[in-house]
Amino acid sequence: MKALFVVLTLALVGCSTAKISLHTSPPGADVYAKSVGDKEVKLIGKTPLNITNTDLEKEYGGSGAVYIEFRKDGYKTDGVYVTEISHVDLNINRDMVPKRDLEYQEWLNTHISDMFEVRRLVQLNHYDQALKILARLKEATPMVSTIHEMEGGVLLMSHKYRNALESYRLAVKYDPERVEAVKMVRYLENTYGFTKEVDIADTMKPLEVESRSPAGDKKK
Repeated sequence: MKALFVVLTLALVGCSTAKISLHTSPPGADVYAKSVGDKEVKLIGKTPLNITNTDLEKEYGGSGAVYIEFRKDGYKTDGVYVTEISHVDLNINRDMVPKRDLEYQEWLNTHISDMFEVRRLVQLNHYDQALKILARLKEATPMVSTIHEMEGGVLLMSHKYRNALESYRLAVKYDPERVEAVKMVRYLENTYGFTKEVDIADTMKPLEVESRSPAGDKKK
């Protein structure tokens, strides 16, 4: 993955020695630096790090614009480009992003893209291709009822009614409040005479609102 980075353009303030403070949340990130244009970064310390501009230039062996990078196990590499460090006091605070959060976001984006691709394929009547994608999604997330419900719809349009029923039943199993899936189970069982393996009336109970008499309205 590419490092996150920002560019800091700093105005000169007229002092010969500048103080540089580097902080990360969480702390303990390794700090690397290099002159812009160099290929290799050099380790200069660990956050929190307080250093003068002259010491920083000695550490990475450069001057002028500098790239500062932060690395910590389990977190996304982060970095900043500083256009001028010779005469400016500088305070950099960076929030490190956990890799697991980024990996989950990337996975979720892929997952959503696949769902849209299924819809596109269905509109083109490419049911077999759509079912292959849904099979992959089921393998990755077998208890997501939406995937089973979508698969049931594709199978229904493919005239594979028994298979469609099984997919709808799984959708109801993992989320009994999926009203449309419950209706499709009832429809397929009644229309095609399939054995009722699940009492749909029971699955509908959580969705029904019980009518109760007022507390004072009692039979005498």
